[in-house]
Amino acid sequence: MKEKLGFTLIETLLVVFVLGIVLVIGGGLFFNIMKASTKVEVEKEVKQNGEYTLAIMERIIRNSSNISLCGWEELVITNQDGELTKFRLVTDGDVDKIASSSGSPGWTTNLFLTGDGVFASRDADGHMFYCYDSQGDECYTPACTSEQFRRVKINFSLSPKGSTRGASETYAEIQFQTSISLRNFPR
Repeated sequence: MKEKLGFTLIETLLVVFVLGIVLVIGGGLFFNIMKASTKVEVEKEVKQNGEYTLAIMERIIRNSSNISLCGWEELVITNQDGELTKFRLVTDGDVDKIASSSGSPGWTTNLFLTGDGVFASRDADGHMFYCYDSQGDECYTPACTSEQFRRVKINFSLSPKGSTRGASETYAEIQFQTSISLRNFPR
C-alpha cells in the first residue's frame, strides 16, 4: 500500500472555501466596529461642545442682575458688575458658532463657546432663546422690560462640521436645551 504524502484537490478547495468565508465575515465585522468607533468619537465631540456651552451660558445667565434684551436669536444680560454680555449665533468662516461678547462697544470681540469642529443651529422655529415673565408667559423685548424677565430657555443643536445626514457614521446631531431661572432678578 502506498503512503499518502499530500492533500487531495477536494481537501484543498474545502480549506480555501472555509478560509474565504471566515475572512469575509471577519472583514465585515472589522469595518462595522470601525464605523461604530467613528460614530462614538463624533458624538463625543458634539456632546462635549454642547455641554460646555450650556454650562458657561447657564452660569453667567443665572448670576446676572437682569436680562437687558431678549430676542429669539440673541440674549443680552447685565452682569453683577454692570457690564453687558451678549449671547448669539455667529458665522465664523464657514461654521456657525455660539458666541459670547462682553462689554465692548459694537460687540466686535467674540468669545466662541463652540469649537471649530461643530456646526451650531437654532431650533426648528428659528429660536435659540425663549424668555418668560413671572407668570410663565413668553415675553420678548421690546414688549417686556428687563424687570419682567424671570426665566430663559436656551435651545440649540450641534452637528459635526462638514458631515451630512446621509453619512450615518460621521453624523450626529444633538439637541441641547435648558431652562434657567434668574437668581438676582429685580424686585
